[in-house]
Amino acid sequence: MRYSRHVPPLILHFLVGLSFTNNAIYPLYIQSAGGGPQVVGWFMATYYLAAILGRPFIGSSLNRWGVKPVLTAGIALIAFTPLLYVFANQHWLAMFSIRLVQGLGFGAYFSAFFTLAAERAPDKRRTEMVGIYGLPGMAANLVGPGIGEWIVRTYGMTTFFTTLSSLGLLALLAVFRIASHPHPIPQKRHFQLNRYRPLIFPFTLSLMLSFSWAAPMMFLAPLAGIRHLTGFGLYFTAFALSGIVLRLVGRSWADRFGWRRILIPAFSVYGVGLTVLVFSHHLGFLIFAGALVGAAHGLAFPAVTALAYNFAPRELRGAAMALSTGMLDLGGFSAGLILGWIAENIRVAWVFPVAASIAFTAAFLVTLHVGLSPQHRTPALQPSEK
Repeated sequence: MRYSRHVPPLILHFLVGLSFTNNAIYPLYIQSAGGGPQVVGWFMATYYLAAILGRPFIGSSLNRWGVKPVLTAGIALIAFTPLLYVFANQHWLAMFSIRLVQGLGFGAYFSAFFTLAAERAPDKRRTEMVGIYGLPGMAANLVGPGIGEWIVRTYGMTTFFTTLSSLGLLALLAVFRIASHPHPIPQKRHFQLNRYRPLIFPFTLSLMLSFSWAAPMMFLAPLAGIRHLTGFGLYFTAFALSGIVLRLVGRSWADRFGWRRILIPAFSVYGVGLTVLVFSHHLGFLIFAGALVGAAHGLAFPAVTALAYNFAPRELRGAAMALSTGMLDLGGFSAGLILGWIAENIRVAWVFPVAASIAFTAAFLVTLHVGLSPQHRTPALQPSEK
């Protein structure tokens, strides 16, 4: 295996990850413009709405033109949208419109990037490769939100957005170092629902994983403000550290022992970590919760992402990865609307037990799947892969 070809994508994902993890800072932007918890939820959900609406086009583009054109287009949008917020002048229509474009960029990027990871993986190590390619994104959590919080508190929002655009431009330069060749696949004229039925289960898990993950990303900053906790970015540092350790130590567990044996404890620990946030009146609790959720996410995300690729027929793999990451966006969109309403009308802290219940439900669904289909290994490979 030529390891040098994996270096540019890893660098690229770290740069984009620094921008993506700073989504945790955007609630401060909305609050500075006079928006309450409900508006925070709407704004964060708008990001995911754009990615959802763009998924059919993104999936067909991946199938038709390959990874690199979609990857490049997504990064270009990621690079230039933060600067547009500087000129929005707290005008709500402009802010939400920019958020739509930004969400489309991230949607295209994540679909293309994890398709690239799955393409480059040996058949029996696909979950491991997806996990390794996701490591720089976890590493970005170590410093991204903490630096973003410091920049906003020290220099203001304009410097924050300028920094994000600078990172995006560096990522745009990095993408040209990635070798990827188009692999056009004949397009079918009619959508065949029965071909996507095996993907319903992994899509459902993707949605539930994203819903659970989105709660701290959207509402930890408002909760920290209410409870006068400074340094809430340390939650994401703990999240990243534990996630990186578990992903390195357990990178082959899903391929060796079966994805279901990994996902049941992963989703359960996810729920426990989110429950801890309810009682986080001290910074230590935030750090402990971040460590639990990060460990769970470090195992769950690559396993859930690889499932869609493994279940899909070869000619639908690009679309399957786009739809799988689209389910992640749908989960975030749902979380923004539902949890935003809860934060506005009940209490901000209540968003976390609701998100925890989703994680526990996902663990139950995987347990049920074991009973209905007691095969603990990764799904059988498609005939073309054997």
